[in-house]
Amino acid sequence: HVAFDLLDHHEYRDVMACSQLQQLTELSKLLQSFRVPLLKTGPAIRMVRWAEDYDDKLRLMQEVRQREGEGWVMRRAGSVYQNARSTDWMRFRDREKEYDVVVLDYKRGTGKFLNTVGGVKVGLYDSIGQIREIGWVGSGWTDAQRDDFWQRWQRGENGFVIVIKSFGLSFADQVIRPSGVRVRSPGDKRPEECTFECEIGRAYGAMKAPAKRRPI
Repeated sequence: HVAFDLLDHHEYRDVMACSQLQQLTELSKLLQSFRVPLLKTGPAIRMVRWAEDYDDKLRLMQEVRQREGEGWVMRRAGSVYQNARSTDWMRFRDREKEYDVVVLDYKRGTGKFLNTVGGVKVGLYDSIGQIREIGWVGSGWTDAQRDDFWQRWQRGENGFVIVIKSFGLSFADQVIRPSGVRVRSPGDKRPEECTFECEIGRAYGAMKAPAKRRPI
């Protein structure tokens, strides 16, 4: 278990009214900070890693990126705990990247996109040259891009390369929170170059250790 906050302590009547800096400082006196990997022989409850000094923040950021962590929670040091969304607390995901993928199919949209393309099915090539479907991309496209997809759909055109943004692939090799970016120019990149190894950094179906995905 990892403790992210201190909401009750015998030295304070109302810890909720204390600043984030004071809460984390007090929490650090009670618990050890967790390290990756988490050892089974370690404490049952550990404290989330945090940094206040600029250089310490840079070192922590580099560490998280090296182990491919999901991102950070940024807190205003003088703010108090708020049980609601707030600009004093912001989550920054660091995993969103652009990927070159191959268009496999289309589907009609709904609502305001009823008469155009609602999304495109995309895929990547595995190590033996077979195309593998990795999900649908429906958000992020402009009206002009949707019209372009519609025309391509009517012509039965697929197999071309587009650029999307995604937070990587799930354990089922499906894109996580994808959004569209652009269509690559003809001849800019061959579909066969869009492979799991090149775009995702691993072979099809091979998963990394869950511990490397642990957020901080």
